Amino acid sequence: MTDKVAVLSAAPDPLLTSLKRPRARVRLGTAWPNEQRYVLDVLLGEHLGLSYEIEAVPGLSWVEIDFPDIKTGCRLQVGANLFLRPQAQWLSASATPVLPLENLDCRAVVPDWEFGSIPVLFPPASKPRVGSAEKDALFLPVDIFGAAFFLLTRYEELVVKGRDKHGRFCARDSAGYRAGLLERPLVDEYSRLLGRALRVCVPGLEFRRHPARIRLSHDIDHPYQFFHKSTGHMAYSAAKELFRNPSLRRAWDLARAGACSGFGGDVLSDPFNSYASLMNAGEALGVACEFYFMTVQRRGRYEEAYDLNKPELQELLRRIHGRGHVIGLHASYDSFSSSQTLKKELDFLLSSARRAGVTLEAVGGRQHYLRWENPTTWRSWEQAGLTYDTTVGFAEHVGFRCGTCRDFPAFDLLESRKLDLRERPLALMDATLKDYLKLGPEEMVNQMRNLWAAVKGVGGTLEVLIHNCNPQGPWLARQLCSL
Repeated sequence: MTDKVAVLSAAPDPLLTSLKRPRARVRLGTAWPNEQRYVLDVLLGEHLGLSYEIEAVPGLSWVEIDFPDIKTGCRLQVGANLFLRPQAQWLSASATPVLPLENLDCRAVVPDWEFGSIPVLFPPASKPRVGSAEKDALFLPVDIFGAAFFLLTRYEELVVKGRDKHGRFCARDSAGYRAGLLERPLVDEYSRLLGRALRVCVPGLEFRRHPARIRLSHDIDHPYQFFHKSTGHMAYSAAKELFRNPSLRRAWDLARAGACSGFGGDVLSDPFNSYASLMNAGEALGVACEFYFMTVQRRGRYEEAYDLNKPELQELLRRIHGRGHVIGLHASYDSFSSSQTLKKELDFLLSSARRAGVTLEAVGGRQHYLRWENPTTWRSWEQAGLTYDTTVGFAEHVGFRCGTCRDFPAFDLLESRKLDLRERPLALMDATLKDYLKLGPEEMVNQMRNLWAAVKGVGGTLEVLIHNCNPQGPWLARQLCSL
């Protein structure tokens, strides 16, 4: 897409000397008001740091933004598509991106744009008629707001019905994967384009800055491998690991660890006791690590039942909290669709933490096996009283499932409302690199480096999951520090 767009320019208004972020006025169509306000809150409010007021205009087939307090400059007109769809097309395949996607040469709108072309998930349904009324307007021919809404809310996951054996939506079925865009934080690229286009209209505007950082989180599926375990359990665990990673050196290390930790009672010798190394990495990155503990009381097919009230785990909770790191909930395999189960597990976590002398506030966490159903899981987390979720990433592929590397408010597509819950979208899981993508050490580092470059390019957080029970975990954490 290489539309020739007349670029208007103007000198900065003197008022901008004292008013760098004036209040915006947004004129838009009347359909889907909750959905449109939600995405405006995210892009204009959270990403750009602008306050705004809405003026609903029946029949308007694009979005128009101006600043009534600024007397110079021009209006920005942004293409619309998704929010023009009638009720009959909503949440249907006809209201999803059509591949292959076109690309917008952004230099046609922002002359000094240096980031290359941007994929157009939704082209504008119509364009403003060129005439005297449009001489003071700049048109951006891409439905930025509809595309961002589509990605943030995981709209397509209520359209595409295929799931894997764990009931998870697969990366290969996503528009991002099929278009080769899964490793691009496209929502953040869209908001950057929106801000730059607004600055063309009103020179001198300032927007919120987003520093780039890496945050480590850790799902505690198995707190210890041998410590306080039966001989049969130790043998099974060691055999399972050697089957996946056969080597004489590893066999010797496991035998020694089993003798010291399992039979000798030395918790520091346990192979899964990588907590100190992971906290060291988080501290080197300048960000608190997050440790998510399970509280399920009955062992299941896919999870171990461990008791947080045992002395060694009480001490672990105190150690994590004492070093300034975060304790959260690793919700059980079957809890993803039950607010009652989530509430019970959260209450147990809070009780165990209090017993250890730790008070938890604003608790978040992640679902076991990354099981997530749209919008059921978000809704259940809100109802259970959790503050944030970090589940929404793909198990079999790295990248930005929600199209962003910034946390954002969750939205319930079926109830048409913004939830009292934040999503911190997961971009990278250690098991993805080794078990799904089958990468070697050098390829793992390159993959992490590429994702970090994408995050640095727009500003945000690279959310990384490293399991304490992964033998490569401390090494992966050190590699992230070196980035």
